[in-house]
Amino acid sequence: MLEFAEGAQVTLKGPAVLEVRFGPQGNVVEEFDAAPQTFLRVLAASLPAPEHELLATKDLVLWLSAGKRVQLGEAGRVAVWGDYLNQDNVDDDSAWQVNPEFRPSLVPDAIGGLPAVRFAGESYMITTPFSTTDNATIVSVFQFQPQTIDEGKSGELINFNGPPNLVIERWWEGHLKASMFAGWTAEDGITEGCHIRGNPIPEHHPVVAAFIYNHAENRSSLYVNGELIGEDKADQPAALLSPKVIGKNHLRGPNTDFFTGDIAEALVFNRSLDRNEIQDLSKHFLQTYGITNDSPAIPIAGLVP
Repeated sequence: MLEFAEGAQVTLKGPAVLEVRFGPQGNVVEEFDAAPQTFLRVLAASLPAPEHELLATKDLVLWLSAGKRVQLGEAGRVAVWGDYLNQDNVDDDSAWQVNPEFRPSLVPDAIGGLPAVRFAGESYMITTPFSTTDNATIVSVFQFQPQTIDEGKSGELINFNGPPNLVIERWWEGHLKASMFAGWTAEDGITEGCHIRGNPIPEHHPVVAAFIYNHAENRSSLYVNGELIGEDKADQPAALLSPKVIGKNHLRGPNTDFFTGDIAEALVFNRSLDRNEIQDLSKHFLQTYGITNDSPAIPIAGLVP
């Protein structure tokens, strides 16, 4: 039985799984069999993570892990990527894609024999809205795949959907870029809180990247596989309540800046992790995904002007 705000009640007599079309007065116009695979379901609560699974969990506000809490919809594509709750990360900010056309796929053995969510050039997900702060850290395990559209263009792995907007992206010709977009005006053009860009990362070579934005100390940093790639200022406030976007720049229209690659892990912290914490997290994920120090992905040190 359904009850409407005005007090009207409607009893449904169809099958257990059905779709209903309502009229303007809340009356049932039509009942018909539903296609269960088209529905998004509330994910079961995640089991508590092992106490020492991550050494850094303080102020963790989002943890998307492809091996945990993934719901597949039509054609086996990812409809919901569940937030893996862990100690400080107690609010479920799962990522969603309600349109089957734009859903990524799940590859069970993408990186080191473990699952990753594959964004194939025209797919993305959006999280439940949550707050991020002036000091923040993004950590991700991913690998680039060959681009299928807009060859050579950028594609955003994760962005905070601002401004203010923290971004990790695949920049032109495979460069890894971390930046903070503070806004734009006709008088001043684009204002950036930081801009760090390293040398290209080869396709099919997984990395662990960490972007630290420390507004309190006016410093931002980009790490790859635990190694510092570059630093910049962090002179713009970054606090924001917003749904975060995985796999695309949501601000630039429906057909641009799609990420092409596999994402195994994406974490957001509401603080600036220190160097030791970044190195510990990187070591954990390097070991988990079998990314070794002789990988071609390691020697990317150096900034590109």
